[in-house]
Amino acid sequence: MIRDDGRVCTACTPLPSITRKSSLMKSFLIARGDMSERMRSTNWDATPFGPPANWPAELKMILNLCLNTSLPTAIYWGADLRLLYNDAWAPIAGEKHPWALGRPAREVWADIWHVIEPQLTAVMTTGEGFSVTDQLLPMKRGGRIQNTHWDYSFAPVFSNDGKVLGIFNQGNETTARLNAERALRASEERLEYALGASNTVGTWDWDIPNDRVVSDERFARMYGVDRERAARGAPLGEFFRRVAPEDLPRLQAAIAACMRSGETYAEEYRLVSPDGSVRWVAAEGRVTLAPDGTPLRFPGVSFDITERKMVEAALRESEERFRAITNSVDQMIWSTRPDGFHDYFNQRWYDYTGVPAGSTDGEEWNGMFHPDDRERAFALWSRCLETGAPYHIEYRLRHRSGVWRWVLGRAQAVRNDAGEIIRWFGSCTDIQDIVDAREVLARSREELEREIGERTAKLMQAEEQLRQAQKMEAVGQLTGGIAHDFNNMLAVILGAVNLLERKLARGDTDVGRFIEAAKDGANRAASLTQRLLAFSRRQPLQPEVIEPNRMVAGMTELLTRASASRSRWKPCCRPGSGGSTSTRASWKTRSSISRSTPGTRCRRAAS
Repeated sequence: MIRDDGRVCTACTPLPSITRKSSLMKSFLIARGDMSERMRSTNWDATPFGPPANWPAELKMILNLCLNTSLPTAIYWGADLRLLYNDAWAPIAGEKHPWALGRPAREVWADIWHVIEPQLTAVMTTGEGFSVTDQLLPMKRGGRIQNTHWDYSFAPVFSNDGKVLGIFNQGNETTARLNAERALRASEERLEYALGASNTVGTWDWDIPNDRVVSDERFARMYGVDRERAARGAPLGEFFRRVAPEDLPRLQAAIAACMRSGETYAEEYRLVSPDGSVRWVAAEGRVTLAPDGTPLRFPGVSFDITERKMVEAALRESEERFRAITNSVDQMIWSTRPDGFHDYFNQRWYDYTGVPAGSTDGEEWNGMFHPDDRERAFALWSRCLETGAPYHIEYRLRHRSGVWRWVLGRAQAVRNDAGEIIRWFGSCTDIQDIVDAREVLARSREELEREIGERTAKLMQAEEQLRQAQKMEAVGQLTGGIAHDFNNMLAVILGAVNLLERKLARGDTDVGRFIEAAKDGANRAASLTQRLLAFSRRQPLQPEVIEPNRMVAGMTELLTRASASRSRWKPCCRPGSGGSTSTRASWKTRSSISRSTPGTRCRRAAS
């Protein structure tokens, strides 16, 4: 029989006999929907069903029920269990719809026939209904077998004489629900395992109308409530006993606000133990409201965050020390992320540049550079970011006065244990005074070098003048000796002329050598004059190779006559001076001999 909810009962109660066939025929296949239209347009004459007008009253009635219900419903009719179904059941057929309409169940469900065939056969032969929940059916979908789960029932359709004519089927797929339930159970197991492995997380559920808070052992231990009492349920007030008095009003106000709005609850507060120790907790939850806004339940979880608070306090203290240090130095300190994004400047930076705090974060930093320095500074910074090399550059920065001032920019990368850059720290130092001093020093150096050059030139000129004066002084000192040398050369010339005159007076024509001797003396005098001029005019003296023996040999007769033919000579002369020196020596020798005892023999070397 059919229940009030539209499902067919699995009891073996035959359907009531049909008494109003005319009324049934008028309402047959008039339901709305795609399947009703398909059934009306299908030629049933060539099928085992035959013309619809001849269908049994039982089939017409049960088919009307099928087509007019919103539940997934199908009918298996006849000995070969041919299939008829409504719109809600069509998705169950999947890829086989609408081909499955009117076909035997064996063909439609070939993939799961080994499962449902015994069930269908049992209903047809025994007339007893059958139902199952979460039945595993390996159905072929998308070209492959997929494990699916179903809740369905088979109910027999009887004739007036109690014969089973077909089966009324209703069902729903439960695969998604089962998967969700399994995932939920697995998640709950993992959560319970995680919570059990830590004593810092506790769960609670507050029944607001009855003011009963049920919690796990961990939550009860954190709040100082007996675990058995917490498991049975205790008033919320008992869990407030350890809340720090300074935090309790804020906590109660937050709970009241969430109960009114239904928004998420999240608060951090302190719990004070009987021994005076303080623990920080973070509680999160959400109120469940009734349709009229009445708060019903308030489940949540609490975390012990004492260590986090200690770390945060230490971090704040460290940051305060860092800021105090960086704000106490004259340099402008800045920091960037590994990608070069500037996210920190000390107060000295803002005092120096005069820009609002945060206005130079990120790429806005580049706007502080002198236009002529931006490209150079950006290229070097990009290369340092890529290679990790230290950053070192001089550029001009806009001062709060609007003047461009030179600064020295430096930065160093901070790396982790793996060698990866995790931070950049840098500084900017005003070096305008140093740059100015450097320019003054450069100008002073140029002037000093120019003055040194001028003084050196003057000194060299004075030295040259001194050298020339010394030469002239030497010439003056040598004047006496030179005059004596000239007298000796003139004596040679005059001696040669006298000899020439005597020879000619006697009629002797062999006077060539005397002429040559006179010319040689004149040439030597001219050579001495040239050397003196070269010395006085800064002309270089050109040494030349001579043959002293041949030179002296040419003067033998003159030397012999000058020395009265009583001397033997071994000449040794310097180049360029041999002639005059030898001649002078010969005359000196002659004078010495004339003053010596008669008959004395003398040997003198010319030098």
